[in-house]
Amino acid sequence: MWQCADCDTENVAESSACMVCTAPRPTVPRPAPPAGLVTAAWPSVPTARRPAPPRHIPAPRPAPRPPTRVRVPRRGGLRIGWLFIAVLVGVPMVAAFVARMDPGGPAGSSATAAAPRDQARALAALIQDSSRSRTAVKDAVIATKACRSLRANAATFTAAGDARRDQRARAAALDVSGLPSGAELTATLLRALDHSQRADRAFAKWASALAGGTCEKGDTVTGDFTAADRESTAATAEKKKFVALWNPIATTYGLSAFEYSDV
Repeated sequence: MWQCADCDTENVAESSACMVCTAPRPTVPRPAPPAGLVTAAWPSVPTARRPAPPRHIPAPRPAPRPPTRVRVPRRGGLRIGWLFIAVLVGVPMVAAFVARMDPGGPAGSSATAAAPRDQARALAALIQDSSRSRTAVKDAVIATKACRSLRANAATFTAAGDARRDQRARAAALDVSGLPSGAELTATLLRALDHSQRADRAFAKWASALAGGTCEKGDTVTGDFTAADRESTAATAEKKKFVALWNPIATTYGLSAFEYSDV
């Protein structure tokens, strides 16, 4: 131990400075050797050092193991079962789709064809529309021969021709497969409507020409009138054939019978 000369603090022998005021440790005076005596050098007091604490070195971590895959056994029987069910359900669906896409086949024809009574009703409605067109044309012909309302009559003939065109398109689209002589019935009606449409176009030209020139009552026969009359006569012949086929069908289904002048 040694005592600090500045603050009187007791310090351990190993310290070289005061632990309170940090004053340096005083040097111990060496005693003078006796005269004529040679002595060794005064040994210095070694300063002890505290050993450094051991360092903590962590132990190495083990490498992670890869995950283990668990293999599930495949069940072949289950897959075969689902495949069988898919085939069992899919085949009828495909057959139904093909039947819809092919109306001409036996399944498609039975699914899309209307009942014969409905087919007859659709045809009767078409004839009633045609009858209204014929009535307007007949009145316009009488007025034109009398030189009355010539331009209005020409418009009536033109409208009648357009109506005949639309009626022909409807007749061509009708299904008469369930009616007796359905194909012949449709063909006869189409020919009649073709002749009527050409007659109406010729009548329109006739009335327009009279309206733009001189019209004298009793002298209205022109080339256009002759062509119209010729087509009208041909149409009448086909209409007579049509009603001969239609009226027995109308009796069977309780529908109206027609005269050739109604078509």
